[in-house]
Amino acid sequence: MNILAATSVIAEAAEHEGGNGLMWGFIIGGGIMLGFLVLLLITGSFSGAYNRHEAGADVVDPSKQIGSFGPSEH
Repeated sequence: MNILAATSVIAEAAEHEGGNGLMWGFIIGGGIMLGFLVLLLITGSFSGAYNRHEAGADVVDPSKQIGSFGPSEH
């Protein structure tokens, strides 16, 4: 059953029992909340908070070309 069919079934049930359309607020708000929860889970899975490694010392590579805005030698 797709979401559109489920919402129409719920809306018909609410109208049959004398609902005043308040159910639509819960349906739309719940859908938005569900969407944000999915985005939160996606963000959490890409954060890599548990896979961090120890920071090591930076190695200076003398052959690296830094460019015109890099450190100067005068």
